[in-house]
Amino acid sequence: MQTIWGEAWSLGAAAGVTLFFATGFVASYTAYWQHLLAERQPLRRWGVAIAAIALAAALYLVNTVSVDRALMFHNMALFILVFITLDEGTSSGEFGLRAAALLAMLAYHHAGNLQGPAFWLAAGLIVLWLAVVRRLGHAIRYHVARHILAFSVVGLVYWPFLLLPLRRLTELGVGLGLYSLTVVATGVALRRNRLFRRISADNARQATYDALTNAKNYATFQRDLVTAFAHAQATGQPLAMMAIDLDHFKQLNDHYGHLAGNALLAGVADALRGVLGEFTLYRTGGEEFNVLLPGVLAPAAAALATTCWATVRGRTFQVATADVRLSLSIGVASLQAADQSVDALFAKADDSLYQSKHAGRDTVTVDGQTERRATRPAIETYTFYTQAVVDVTAEARRVASVIEVGRYAYDVERWLTLPEPVPLANQLAFAATCAIATPVVVTVSASNLAAPAVLAALEAHVAAHPKLPRPELRLTALPEPKAWAALQAAGFRVGAVCEPTAVPAALHLGLAALWVDDAGLAAAFGPSECHRLIATARAKGCELVATGIENAAAAEAFGTARGGRLASGYYFDRPALPRFS
Repeated sequence: MQTIWGEAWSLGAAAGVTLFFATGFVASYTAYWQHLLAERQPLRRWGVAIAAIALAAALYLVNTVSVDRALMFHNMALFILVFITLDEGTSSGEFGLRAAALLAMLAYHHAGNLQGPAFWLAAGLIVLWLAVVRRLGHAIRYHVARHILAFSVVGLVYWPFLLLPLRRLTELGVGLGLYSLTVVATGVALRRNRLFRRISADNARQATYDALTNAKNYATFQRDLVTAFAHAQATGQPLAMMAIDLDHFKQLNDHYGHLAGNALLAGVADALRGVLGEFTLYRTGGEEFNVLLPGVLAPAAAALATTCWATVRGRTFQVATADVRLSLSIGVASLQAADQSVDALFAKADDSLYQSKHAGRDTVTVDGQTERRATRPAIETYTFYTQAVVDVTAEARRVASVIEVGRYAYDVERWLTLPEPVPLANQLAFAATCAIATPVVVTVSASNLAAPAVLAALEAHVAAHPKLPRPELRLTALPEPKAWAALQAAGFRVGAVCEPTAVPAALHLGLAALWVDDAGLAAAFGPSECHRLIATARAKGCELVATGIENAAAAEAFGTARGGRLASGYYFDRPALPRFS
């Protein structure tokens, strides 16, 4: 009984020692190997592999001295030689060293029977296993089940071929048991170590990088700036810095929303990284970025800044339903002998940036010299909106909605309506998103009226949105007689913009509406004459739509004095469009 308990205690102690050794080896060896990979030191990698093989050889020597613990030390040595074959990033020579050590170990234990079939079969299987591991090691290394399977194959080849011919079944069971324990423990430990490294790397990245733009953050910029400044001071190497600001970002953020603003920041950062190459981009404020340029003289820094400026300026960024053009203000400063602190260089770059902004933005300033580059507004912003057409005789009830496109003029800080129509497909797409209960009025160039694509687009819109009212057309000028016959036959109402003096003649064209400037109509015809003209038009099935009504007096005059019915203008409907500055 005492013998049984003694053997159980001995096996338990051996299992515990093996387990602690294996997990400790995995943790320390893997961490050091990853460090060597990161540092790119091949000679030290060879050294650590040779040290691991030497440790396995030492365990074999202990195996020959301590017979009662032979299987434990044997398993430890086998485990080391198998484990290092799965090292990540090994060259062919490094892997060959590991393979030779494992085969040498096999040959050593079959020293008395190298001519026997057991050795050669075992050696062939080990060689095959090594070939598979070399090819698929990346898929095995950190996958627990595959790792256990790969290690188990070696144990099943090694122990049975060594001990079965000697009929040492008890030792075979103990050897396989200890080896299996090592395999499972190391597989789990390796997986956990990798997860821990990933978490550590993620934490380090979060502490270093800005999550939105993937640029390095301000804290990292401060550390890197101090390091770069100290190196430049010590070696006499040049150092330059770029300070970058995204123009009009607050207005863009207010107009399109914070999600769109975030997308613009990320897009600008991606565009800059594509230009900067080896140099690091830092996000140092809301819409501000910085770039350190160690070893770069002022002319080269200026050229790189110009490339960054041109790249962003020449790209269109899409947010929500709008295409936005952006620009940058950039300040560049180079380290001078008089700059005795980091703050001095940073202040010069910041001053150059603000000089670019005060010069009108959209430009580059290098060491206080501003290049006036801007030839277009920093931002071109367009938007669709609807302008109501109301019935002034029915308490200004909305009867139709004209689709307009506005462009914000930054020089005068107000919205301007585009004089020329945008593509019909774009207008109809906007109409579909609005889902307005009243008919929408789309604007078409008179010269394109007869194009088959116009009728096709209108009919496709009606088919796709059967619950919406049929669109009406407003031509930019009076058309040729009956040029709209196909549209009219398909059930679409067609009107045209008309000069006030041309109204009498235009009544014979048979259009459904004439869009006339209210002030011009009042100037061209007296109240009674205008009243007769509107009545004549109505009798012919044509409505005169007065446009540009801005106040109550104009609305009253058109509806009461001149007998008008349909009108539009800011007095009835002023779109809530944002103001930029």
